[in-house]
Amino acid sequence: MGRAIWYSTGAPEGPGEERTMLDATRGDCVFHPNKPAVNRCKLCGALTCHNCTVTGPTGRFCSETCRDKSQAFSNVAAATTSRAPSLAFVRLRKLVGRLIVLSALLLAAGVVGTVFYIPVISELAAWARHIAGF
Repeated sequence: MGRAIWYSTGAPEGPGEERTMLDATRGDCVFHPNKPAVNRCKLCGALTCHNCTVTGPTGRFCSETCRDKSQAFSNVAAATTSRAPSLAFVRLRKLVGRLIVLSALLLAAGVVGTVFYIPVISELAAWARHIAGF
C-alpha cells in the first residue's frame, strides 16, 4: 500500500499544502491499485487517486455516477425545503391545536363537574348545559 495524501484543494499548491490522511483512510486508488489515494468519494467512500477524482458542485467523487446521484439528491432536498409551509400557516395550525386542547380540557372539566359535585366546576357545568340546551 502506498502513502495516501489528502489535499484540501485537490492538488498540492506547495509543500505545506500536503497532509497525511488518517490511518483508517489510508489506501490506494480503487481504479489504480499502485497509486496512493488522495480523495474519498463523498457518496460511496471509495478512495481515488488525483487522476480519477471527479469534482462536482457538491464535492469530490469517484465517478460521474456518484457525482450525478449526489447532485440529484441535492436538487430534491432543495425542492423539499423550498416547499416549507408559510409562517401564517404555521401560526394558524398552532392556534387550532391549542383550541382543540382547550376544548378537550373544558369538556373533561364539565364531565367531572357533572358526575362529582365540585362547587365552582359543577355550577359552571350546569350553566354550560343550560346555555347549550341539555
